[in-house]
Amino acid sequence: SAADLCGAVRAVSAGGRVLDPRITGAALPRPSGRLPGPSPLSLREIQVVQEIVGGRDVASIALHLHLSPHTVRNHLKSAYRKLGVHSQTEAAVHALRRGLVRA
Repeated sequence: SAADLCGAVRAVSAGGRVLDPRITGAALPRPSGRLPGPSPLSLREIQVVQEIVGGRDVASIALHLHLSPHTVRNHLKSAYRKLGVHSQTEAAVHALRRGLVRA
């Protein structure tokens, strides 16, 4: 409607965002906390990020998962790329929010 359009223009001009209610349900997490669809991460990437969430560093993750530190770093880099993040902290937060790992 014209009133909705005017409200949306005002919100955007004030720096806000407007989402069409028809897509909001698809864009927001479901009650399970997990977004619909398959995980973008491989099983090993999920394991490595889960270890990051648990507070382990690369060396201890390597020992725990019986991998070399180089392999752990490669899995982390791949997870960063897939999640669109640039650090271990960002990867952990993003994976927790998407329900890919548990706290």
